[in-house]
Amino acid sequence: MDDAIMTVRGYCHGRIPDDLSEMETQEPTAYRALEKCVYRVADRLKDFDKAFNQMDGIASETTDGHSVTFEKRDHASQEADLYRLVRKHLMPTGLLYSGYDPYWDDRKW
Repeated sequence: MDDAIMTVRGYCHGRIPDDLSEMETQEPTAYRALEKCVYRVADRLKDFDKAFNQMDGIASETTDGHSVTFEKRDHASQEADLYRLVRKHLMPTGLLYSGYDPYWDDRKW
């Protein structure tokens, strides 16, 4: 779970506090979106680790005529997949905005 929150923090430009309980009380809607996002990212990171640990890399195999399809996922496609997931959950919150946002950037968590 720590890897997931660190991954999400990397996309949020320092707008997520170290103590998430402050965010939970001050911004409950954004906190719920963040919580869902972190759980989804944790699941996806687990899937990436599982796929990485499979040495054969077989995506699908059929026995009729014996066809094997191999899957190769590189780091860039995994990063893009994670960003799509984070963007889906956090875009409405304003946490992903890369410019100056006084609402989020002037907070004293």
